[in-house]
Amino acid sequence: MVTTGRFFISGVIAVIATLPIIAISMPQQMTVYGVVLTAIIGLTALGHRSDWGFNTRRLFDPLLIGLLVFLGYAAITTLWSVDEGQTIQRSFRLTWLVVLGYFGIHCSTHIALRNSKLAWVVAASVLILFGLIVIELFTGILAGSVWRDAPERTRDNLLNRPAMILCLAIWPALLVLWYRRFRGFTIFLGLSLPVALFFTSSVGAFLAAAIGSLVWAIAFFHARLCAWLIGGAFAVATMAAPFLALNVPLINSGIAFFANYGSISGAHRLAIWHFVATMIKERSLFGWGLDSARNIPHADLPLASVPSLSKVLVLEYPTIANLPASQALPLHPHNAGLQITLETGAVGAAIFCVLVLFLALRLTAEQNRAKAPFALASLASWLVITGLNVGIWQSWWLMSSIVTMFFYSLSLRSDDTKKTKFFTRNENL
Repeated sequence: MVTTGRFFISGVIAVIATLPIIAISMPQQMTVYGVVLTAIIGLTALGHRSDWGFNTRRLFDPLLIGLLVFLGYAAITTLWSVDEGQTIQRSFRLTWLVVLGYFGIHCSTHIALRNSKLAWVVAASVLILFGLIVIELFTGILAGSVWRDAPERTRDNLLNRPAMILCLAIWPALLVLWYRRFRGFTIFLGLSLPVALFFTSSVGAFLAAAIGSLVWAIAFFHARLCAWLIGGAFAVATMAAPFLALNVPLINSGIAFFANYGSISGAHRLAIWHFVATMIKERSLFGWGLDSARNIPHADLPLASVPSLSKVLVLEYPTIANLPASQALPLHPHNAGLQITLETGAVGAAIFCVLVLFLALRLTAEQNRAKAPFALASLASWLVITGLNVGIWQSWWLMSSIVTMFFYSLSLRSDDTKKTKFFTRNENL
C-alpha cells in the first residue's frame, strides 16, 4: 500500500509539473488537464481511505447548497430557453464540474496533510509558467517557431489565455512561499505580476493582476472588509451593467474613444454589451435560458443593423476594421454579469451575486490573516477576467478555476498554518 501510495503521489507531482506546458501551449486543454489531475488525486486519496472518511454533514454545506440552487434554477430555464438542447447540456456540464471539483478538493486536502512536497511542486510549476510568459514576452520564441505559421492575430494573442490562468494560479504559489518565510520574494512577485502582464495584449489579464495585487495588499489589513467590498462591487456591477449599456450616448462615446485609439476589440465589446442589454430588456426577469446567448434572436445580425448603433458605426466611423459588419453577439457577451442576466434573468443574477458574496466571506472565515489575502486575490482576479474577457461557462476557464482550488488545498501543508474549514480537511471528519 505504501508503494502504491508513493506511485500515485509521484503521479500527482508529474501532472502538476506539466501545468506550464499545458497552460502556455494549449490552454484550451485545461479541461482535460483538470480531469486527469482530479483522477490521480482521487486515486491517491482513496489509497488511504481507511483513515480519512467522509462526513455526510459536508453535503449540507451552505455554499454547496447555494451552488445547487443556482444549478437547479438554471436547469429550469430549459422550460423557456430559446435553445433547449444547449441549456440542458450546459446544466449537466456545470453540475458535473461542481461534483468533480468538490470531490477533488476533498481528496486533495487529504493528501496534502500527508505530503509536504506537493506544496513546493505547486509553487515551482506556477512560477515556471510565470517565467515562460516573461521569456516569451521579451523573446517571442514560441511565436517565431511553434506558431510561426499561425495567423498574425493568433500570434498576437498567444499569451492571453496563459496570462489569465496565471492570474488565478499565482496566488496559491505565493501562499507557499509566504508560509516558507520567503516573504520579500513573495511581495516582489505579487507586485511584479501586473507589470509583466502589462506587456501582453490582454487588457483583462493586466487589470486582473493589478486588482488582484491591490486586493492582496489591502486584505492583509482587513480581509473581512475586502470580502464585503468584492461581493458588493460584483453585485452592483451586475445590477447596473444592463442600465449602463442601454445608455446610447455613453456607449457611442465609448466606441468613439476606442476607435480613436485603434482598439477595435474595445469598441466591439461595448457594441456587444449594448445589444445584450437591449435583449435583457425583453426578458428581464427570467432570461433567455442558460447558455443560450449565441442563439438569442438577432444575435447573428451585423452591428450596423442595431438602430441605436448605426449612426456611430456607419456614419461616424465607417472604416474601423469592418466593425459595422461584425456580429452583434458572437458566442458570448464577454461579461459575466451581462451573460448571467441575459440567460437567467434578474432571478439568476441575484442568486449568483449572493453566491459570490458568500464565497468571498467564506474565504475569510476561520482563516488567519495570512491566508485570506491570497484567496481573495484569486477571486478578485477571476471576477475581473469573467467581466471583460471570457464566457463564464467556458469549460477551460471553469476547470482552470477548479485547478486553482486544488492548488490551494495542496499548498496548505505547513507547520505554521492552522487547518481551516474551507481549504483543508476538518479534523472532525
